[in-house]
Amino acid sequence: MVTPFDEYPVHQTAWPVSRPATGDLDHTDRSSFFGADTDRGISFAATIAMYPNRQVIDAAVTLLVDGVQRSVFASGRIPLDRRQTRIGPIRLEVVEPLRTMRIVVVAPEHGIEGELVFHARTPVMERPRPLTGTLDRPLADATHFEQQGEWSGLLRVWGGSEPTPRRVELAPWNTSGKRDRAWGTHRPDEPVGGSPVSPVGVGPMFFLTASAGLGDHGLSFTVREHSDGRRWLSAGARVGALRGEQALFGVAGAVEQLRSFDYTLELIPGTRRARQLSVTFVPQRGRSTETLVFEPVTSLPMSGLGSLHPTRYPGCWHGEASVAGEQTVVADVDPQSASAIHHLVSCRVVDGRGLRGTGCIEQLVLGPHAPLGLIGLTSGSVAPEPT
Repeated sequence: MVTPFDEYPVHQTAWPVSRPATGDLDHTDRSSFFGADTDRGISFAATIAMYPNRQVIDAAVTLLVDGVQRSVFASGRIPLDRRQTRIGPIRLEVVEPLRTMRIVVVAPEHGIEGELVFHARTPVMERPRPLTGTLDRPLADATHFEQQGEWSGLLRVWGGSEPTPRRVELAPWNTSGKRDRAWGTHRPDEPVGGSPVSPVGVGPMFFLTASAGLGDHGLSFTVREHSDGRRWLSAGARVGALRGEQALFGVAGAVEQLRSFDYTLELIPGTRRARQLSVTFVPQRGRSTETLVFEPVTSLPMSGLGSLHPTRYPGCWHGEASVAGEQTVVADVDPQSASAIHHLVSCRVVDGRGLRGTGCIEQLVLGPHAPLGLIGLTSGSVAPEPT
């Protein structure tokens, strides 16, 4: 069906924009955001996604303040006009493409109301396509790009120890973060139809990304590994901070791919959460090794966006207009439960020259991972033996 978006010269097939070129049920178009004020221990995240062949749009906003995580989930039928990036109380506005984005949430009954505005700090960094799956069924194949930035906005929160609304003001000089844009195949948590997935080729999942903003540049690292530590995807990049009205795309050499990098991840005993991450890397335009150390400040469970959530899994049909919310004291959550192993971690970052900045780690380790000493599906790490 023709919609207003078809007025723009953006077509990649002979079909109208509202009709995907593939019939893949898992075709997804998603925007995700993360930000933190490390000085005050505040962190937040948001996502909105469309699944055209499932006829689903969903979104979520989650906020961690004083150890309490407040989350709002919304889901419904996808709009024909893809410019309508709104579902229930959550709305995404593209104020200026690749530069300014606004997230609005109006859900006082679930403890959150206000707006978050993302201001780009760097050009976009496109990641390699992470083709994943079993030996007989693809599970993910998508284009991703990351962009680092700063946040402004005002939120009001209720509930728990907040009988009256509390104002949470965010300012660009102390609230930083990133956004991730992705489109392609990404299987939701909902079981697929047909025969069960073959056990041949099904394996554990190790996913780690780290981003850092330091002075006049930003860095990004992505690693995916098998359970024995063998990498099947590894990518790192460095990008300079924007200057004035500098072009955000199409500039040769704006993003420098790293020649190589390695990492050391230390976990909090009894959990799968980072206690410290150290990254060593060699830039493309140099030969000397550089170092970054990530020191975690807050850890935001991604279940607040639906990841491994027991009921609000993304991409699934929850009704024509389904809205839900929850409030959780993070310290009370079992660190070895499935909903507690996928995290966004805000960090303070320092490099080998003493330059300081902020950053974040996203990590998901599902199943065993020999280099970290992890066994079972979600069991935590054990303390190292004394020497």
